[in-house]
Amino acid sequence: MPQHMTLPNGLRIVVETTPTAVVNCGIVVSAGTRHEETADSGMAHFMEHMSFKGTEHRRSHHIARYLESVGGDLNAFTTKQETVFCATVLQEDFRRAVDLLCDVVFHSVYPQQEIDKEVEVICDEIESYHDSPSELIFDEFESLLFEGQPLGRDILGQPERLHQYTTADARRWADRHYQPRNCVFYAVGNITLQQVTHALQHHTK
Repeated sequence: MPQHMTLPNGLRIVVETTPTAVVNCGIVVSAGTRHEETADSGMAHFMEHMSFKGTEHRRSHHIARYLESVGGDLNAFTTKQETVFCATVLQEDFRRAVDLLCDVVFHSVYPQQEIDKEVEVICDEIESYHDSPSELIFDEFESLLFEGQPLGRDILGQPERLHQYTTADARRWADRHYQPRNCVFYAVGNITLQQVTHALQHHTK
């Protein structure tokens, strides 16, 4: 049965201990498409991309290699309800995963030069998605079902708005949503709630 607790800074923790050599863990940010204002179209997904482009402690290439160097995996995805940053590592590398996840979520700096490059990547993703009718039809259905509501908005956003985003926009979104009180840290593996709590207290003060 999963165990849970809440740190003084509001970060919620959920841990399920299982007899495996691998730990799956991540940070779930309660910031998806439904939390966007009309002027923030695509911001949740945009922030998922930009969180890997540099932090107060790491450049983007350091982020990419930090878990790969020990055979781990780092990933993220955005839904209409949340943005999830997740990692899979061996048990002995769990603290490394906590270090990196907390860094990209709570200490990203969103440099403008990286924004200008990454927006083109997202626009390519939008074009690719539009070439997949079997997936696109679900967005079309939700746009009709939730017409005029945030849940009806496309997760990927619109290219013309994405090209307008700046570092200030990213920091404004992070200040509002990327805070411990708005997040849940989860871990599944041969690890205890006490171990997870101790690791997080060091990184999320």
